[in-house]
Amino acid sequence: MRPVTLEVTERVKEGDGIATLRFDPSFDVSPGEFGMFWIHGVDEIPMSFAYEDGVTVRGVGEATNAMLELREGDTFGVRGPFGTPFDVPEDDVVIVGGGTGMAPVALLTEAAADAGADVTTLIGAGTADELVFEDRLAAVADVRVATEDGTAGYEGLVTGLLDEVIDEMGEPSEVASCGPEPMMSAVLNRFDDRPEDVQCCLERYMKCGIGICGSCCIDDTGSPVCSGGPVYTGDQLTNGEFGVYHRDAAARKEYF
Repeated sequence: MRPVTLEVTERVKEGDGIATLRFDPSFDVSPGEFGMFWIHGVDEIPMSFAYEDGVTVRGVGEATNAMLELREGDTFGVRGPFGTPFDVPEDDVVIVGGGTGMAPVALLTEAAADAGADVTTLIGAGTADELVFEDRLAAVADVRVATEDGTAGYEGLVTGLLDEVIDEMGEPSEVASCGPEPMMSAVLNRFDDRPEDVQCCLERYMKCGIGICGSCCIDDTGSPVCSGGPVYTGDQLTNGEFGVYHRDAAARKEYF
């Protein structure tokens, strides 16, 4: 698949070192689907869509830092959308997100609210300056925030806030999560008696995006995250690498 050329129509600062690039054209995207975004002369990297016409970028490396330099009228490319998306809940659901995992969390929150679900979304960040999409999601869901330094909302990890919400509201019918893998693993552990009710959106090193090259395969099942995922139910993740390690560009194990 050849990349589609995108023109930046708007750049929105979301937080410290985080920005959303809105672009033209838009795509028919389901929550959790991603694109292989091509920054001319730099690299091609997988990123989840944050809008049908937007991607939210945190500067963590050469490609993402180059994306943060783009302005209105600049161009970049994308292949996709790719991947297996979230099943959109229609009952009561708690959605837990952190970091740039908030991109699919935002789309899922909005889609679940549109489907009539009772949605509680928990947003975790290191500090208030790193919170993303709080106002956007508060328009459609009960939004709670956690910051590790206590500058906004619950002081501590978002999994601690999850425990508070469960104590207050009882266990939800469904759970979904996207963000740092140790966070998602901790979320899944809280529902280890019914992992099939938990959906997690994984991040892995990807090259092709279509399940051919094998660079993103999960060790215990061989499932390519780019096509078999990135969204999996918890019962597909309970025996193996999830929450323990992933692999770098040279396929070496990197432990969390």
